[in-house]
Amino acid sequence: MTLEEFRVAFPEFKTASDQLAQVTLDMAAARLSQTVLGAMYPEAHGVWTAHALAKSPAGQSARMVNKDGTTQYSTRMQEIKLACASAVSVS
Repeated sequence: MTLEEFRVAFPEFKTASDQLAQVTLDMAAARLSQTVLGAMYPEAHGVWTAHALAKSPAGQSARMVNKDGTTQYSTRMQEIKLACASAVSVS
């Protein structure tokens, strides 16, 4: 996922600098496997990036983190993992 694609898919992070968003996208790419995630890789790439940004101090100030430490993005990432493990799409 490119920075431009991330900005379209996750407009809630419009105030994050391009540099921060790009570094976070790069970290996500290093943590995820295209082989394992297959067609869901682009979504997982964006979701992991959004989760990391939400957990950052700015995201926490914006109240993007639940009391239990999860985010809406970590929940979606779990659904993606389940879909990939079971080869069933979860929406």
